[in-house]
Amino acid sequence: MLCARPAFVVNDDPDRTVIRLTAKGFDCRVIQDIGPELDRLVQENAGGRLDLDLDRVEYVTGAGLGKIVVMNRRVKAAGGQFSLRNVNDFADEILRITRLDRLIDVRRKLPTKGITRTAAN
Repeated sequence: MLCARPAFVVNDDPDRTVIRLTAKGFDCRVIQDIGPELDRLVQENAGGRLDLDLDRVEYVTGAGLGKIVVMNRRVKAAGGQFSLRNVNDFADEILRITRLDRLIDVRRKLPTKGITRTAAN
């Protein structure tokens, strides 16, 4: 089942539910818009596997981190598994600095094929 939402898309697979954020940022405004829907999805899928895909998210604020912590706590309390997928460098650094990477399963975004980086002279 594929459901489109303004700031996220939900893919229900037999073994997991993936919430793919489509907003540029995961901040207070986005949480106000989609928070109740995220809470509903967490409640419906709490005992299973729930992944939050941050592939299109460029930044995460404190409010976004708070929402991630609450989602993780609720899913795990119900015996489920929660993970963040496609986490970019910026979000990964914030998760490491706050040590949330020790509490939450974080899967970094894979580098884009065909792009090479060179050191500046």
